[in-house]
Amino acid sequence: MRPSRPDYVVDAKAGNPLKDVALHDTALTSVELALDRLMCTVEVEGSGGQMAEGERVVITCQGLHSFFASFNLAEMLDNDWPGNVQDGRYHENGIFRVYLTGGMLEAGAAALTLGDSAPLEHEAPGEGAHVVISGYQALYAVDFDFGFLEHLSVSPTLGAITAHVLMRVADPSSELVPAVLSFTGVKSCSLKLDVAAMKAPARFGSLRSLRMSVRSRTVWMYCSEGFVEVVADQVVLRRAG
Repeated sequence: MRPSRPDYVVDAKAGNPLKDVALHDTALTSVELALDRLMCTVEVEGSGGQMAEGERVVITCQGLHSFFASFNLAEMLDNDWPGNVQDGRYHENGIFRVYLTGGMLEAGAAALTLGDSAPLEHEAPGEGAHVVISGYQALYAVDFDFGFLEHLSVSPTLGAITAHVLMRVADPSSELVPAVLSFTGVKSCSLKLDVAAMKAPARFGSLRSLRMSVRSRTVWMYCSEGFVEVVADQVVLRRAG
C-alpha cells in the first residue's frame, strides 16, 4: 500500500514547502498538465535516494500560469535508477523547478499541494465510433486550426505522451469534437506555454496549427501562446466519429 502523506496547500510566500521532501535521486514517473483547469501535477517515486523505494509523492501546482519543460526521455530512462531527479525547489516568487538528468521543468503557480493523490486524469473520447489516423504521413491531411489544447500527459518510464485536444472536423465554425494524440517511443519533448493567456476566451482557439516532419518523426503543436514539440517513433490520432 502506498504510504499516506497528508495534503497541504501553501502560497508562494510560504517559502520552500519541499524542504522536508528528499527529491534527490527519485525518479520522475508522470507529468500532467490540465490547461483547462490551470493545474499540473508532477509525480516522483523513491528509487535510490533517501525517499523509500516505491513511495510516490505527487506535487500539484494550482493557479498555473506558465509552464516550461525539456525532456530527453532516453537519458531520463537510463538514469531511472538511482534516480533522474537531481533537485526540486519552490521559490518565493511562485516558481517550481525540477532539475533532471536529461532535462528540467519549470512551473509558475499561485499555490502548491503536496500529497500522494493520483495524478490528474482526462476523459478520452467516448467508446462510440472513432476515427483513427496512424502515422506522421497520414496526419498531413488533418487540420487542427481553431482547436484547443486541453490536457497533456508525459510518462517518462513508458516513453509515452498523450495530448487531449478539441478539434473542428469540417470548418472553423463547425462543432468541436474531442480527440487524443498518442505518441509512443518518445525520444524527446520540449514545451513552453503561457497557460494563463491560453485559458482566456479565444475566438480562434488555443491550438493554432500542427506541423510535422516525417523524416525526423517530429510534431510541432503551435499554440496561441506557446508550443509543444515531440519527437517519437509513432503517433496515432483518435477522435469521435
